[in-house]
Amino acid sequence: MRSLGKCLNNLCPYESECISSQCCTYKNSTVTTILPKSVSPLPDVENEIDYCPDGGEAIGGCLGQYCPPGYVCLQNLCCIDNKIDSYEVEEEFVIENGKSSGEGMNSSEIIDSFNLQINSSTVELEKSGDVERTTISIINFVPENVTNKIVDSNKKNKIIDVISDKNNITNHCLIGQSIGECISNECPPNYECIKDILMDCKKHLCDKEEYYEFLTLKCGRTCQRCDQQKFIKIKKKVSIKSAEKSKEKAKNTSLKKSKKRNLKCQDSRNDCEEWMREGFCYSPIYTVDQKKAICGVSCQLC
Repeated sequence: MRSLGKCLNNLCPYESECISSQCCTYKNSTVTTILPKSVSPLPDVENEIDYCPDGGEAIGGCLGQYCPPGYVCLQNLCCIDNKIDSYEVEEEFVIENGKSSGEGMNSSEIIDSFNLQINSSTVELEKSGDVERTTISIINFVPENVTNKIVDSNKKNKIIDVISDKNNITNHCLIGQSIGECISNECPPNYECIKDILMDCKKHLCDKEEYYEFLTLKCGRTCQRCDQQKFIKIKKKVSIKSAEKSKEKAKNTSLKKSKKRNLKCQDSRNDCEEWMREGFCYSPIYTVDQKKAICGVSCQLC
């Protein structure tokens, strides 16, 4: 069975059922999307453009308060930063690519970083991404002898009450299955911590050209590209030629340059809840932009 997405109040589209908070299709079945009889005409999304306060075109929405290098967040839109000749990437955002957990550390450092002795204590994990707030008990979490970064397989650490991740955390692992959540952004030797650096990652922006490298580094888990992070090199400076090109494109367009956008992410219908129950949010018939314009709030696409 394949997953269509998360269940909505334990409800799923026709010919699918809710299993572990995921809508799964029946085996050898055809997914059918049922829509209400009265269908409003689809909005024209070909010319949808978001404009920045200076009239230039925005590349998309902000991720919280952050944008890719060379852009600044204005009115929740990522606009080209024209105030300086070049844009320096903040050091706090630059991560060391190609360095997996355990590499570049000697055996003594590994022992020190994982020498945790917790007896009958409770660790409360805050909600991160799709992992629900879960309380687990860790008993006697003491790594055994470590020699040349190899852990004796016969002496595994015992963790009680394994974390319940309703989005199936194993789907995010590149090879094998997850052994659990990261502790202080660290993992045992030969494991890496797969997580998002930003809290407001948006999956629908993962494949957009302007966001691709930025989200690969900052939202590797959401975009499922953690294995590509070591191949990404952050550009330290961005030339203002791209800003001039964007301005020239904005001048030549025949569309009205107003703060009012052609399409907004909103619920434009009064029966969006009914559409949502009938599987509109997961329908392959509509594009993401059309879903955002019709029932974007109900489908949680804004």
